[in-house]
Amino acid sequence: MAVAIVTAAGAGTRLGADIAKALLPIGGRTLVEWALYGLAQSGCVSRVCVTAPNEALEQFSEVLEKSKVFAGEVIVVPGGVTRQQSVYAGLTALKESGIVLVHDAARPFASPGLIRRVAQAVNDECPAVVPGLPVSDTIKEIGDGSPAPVLNTLPRARLRAVQTPQGFLGSVLMEAHERFIDEAADDASAATDDAVLVEWMGLPTFVCEGDPSAFKITTADDVQRAESFLSSSTAGYVSVMEG
Repeated sequence: MAVAIVTAAGAGTRLGADIAKALLPIGGRTLVEWALYGLAQSGCVSRVCVTAPNEALEQFSEVLEKSKVFAGEVIVVPGGVTRQQSVYAGLTALKESGIVLVHDAARPFASPGLIRRVAQAVNDECPAVVPGLPVSDTIKEIGDGSPAPVLNTLPRARLRAVQTPQGFLGSVLMEAHERFIDEAADDASAATDDAVLVEWMGLPTFVCEGDPSAFKITTADDVQRAESFLSSSTAGYVSVMEG
């Protein structure tokens, strides 16, 4: 079994919301509830730590206690200024050396199958596993300026758009966070995901097959996509949650 950290400390500014992003309701439930529902349905997660905005800790606790969407232990701790700080707070609270999944509440519909696939791939030879989808656009590395010069065109076949949950050996992830704790203090230097911290240590990171269901909710258009997703292909999600 794995444990999971669900990062939910985002403010939701780009959504134009006046509440924490993870408390945004879609299909009758909040994003954080949907994220925990997927973890519960995977059958491979025993404990969850949710990192929430400090000013909304009580609200998060009340929502999760009322919904009881995850039957195992759920703790809520204050997140940090950056995502990297928030994950470290979750790691410290869970004190887990086995398999740790790091998941974003902003990707609330990651399928149970995806969650199991990531968790099952983590072992001593694969200490860090991330799900990824093939990239359909041509990606160019650019320099400074406007218009900016193209420095390199990357081979699309070898590129992946990385999602969450990401899976790690807990001992490896904790070492990575502690080694690069100074970088966590500022968005300009903080890691954009946890796998890059393991990469910075020189340890191998592996990519498994991702899932389109694990799309990220960042803008109002993404909210519309999520509502359409729930009303069509995943109507079963709604009926189970309402029950």
